[in-house]
Amino acid sequence: MKDIKSSETKKEKIKRAAFLLIAKKGVDNTSMSDIAAACGVTKPVLYYYFKDKEDLIYNIVSEKTLETNNKLRAFLQKDNSFEKFCIFAFREYLGLSGKNPRDMLCFIAHISSYTYSHKDFEKRINPVKNLISEVIFEAVEKEYKQKHITAKNKEIAKHLILAGIAHVILHNQENGLKFTDSYPKEMVKVLLKAIDYKGNK
Repeated sequence: MKDIKSSETKKEKIKRAAFLLIAKKGVDNTSMSDIAAACGVTKPVLYYYFKDKEDLIYNIVSEKTLETNNKLRAFLQKDNSFEKFCIFAFREYLGLSGKNPRDMLCFIAHISSYTYSHKDFEKRINPVKNLISEVIFEAVEKEYKQKHITAKNKEIAKHLILAGIAHVILHNQENGLKFTDSYPKEMVKVLLKAIDYKGNK
C-alpha cells in the first residue's frame, strides 16, 4: 500500500512540473529532460508513467478539464441562477479560483498553439477539449427551455461565453490588458444584456 501511495505522489509531481514548465516556456521549448530535472527524477521514470511528452500533456489536459467540468456540473445541478453559473464558469475556466491563474492561462495558450501545428495530437485532444463546451451548452439550453432566452440568443450566448474565455487566454500576457477578479462578473453583465435575458438573475 505504501508503494502505491509513493507511486501516485511521484506521478503527480511529474505532471505538476510539466504543467509549470509548459506554462512558462511552451511545449516545444520544454523537453522530457527539463521535466525530469524539475521534479528530481530520471528520464526512465518519466517514461514509466508516460509514453512521451504528448501523452503527458494529454493526461494533464484531461485531468484539469474533467476536474473543472465536474465542478461546473455540480454547480449547475444545485439550481443556481444562470448569472451565478456563468460567473462561476468564467472563474473556473480562467483559473481565477486557483493560486496562480496566470500559469493556467499560459498553459492553455501554449497547448492551443501546439495543437494547431500538430494535427495528430489535435485529433487526439479534441474530444477532451470539446468537454469544455458541454456543461456551458447544457446551462444555456436549460435557459432556452425555460423561455428565458430565444433560439437566436441561445446561440449568441454560447458564442459569447466561449469567446470571453478565449479572449482572456489569448491576451493574458499583454501588458496593456489586465483581467482582474471582477472580470467574470462584469463580463456576465454584458452577456445577459446582449442576449436580452428574461429569467431571474
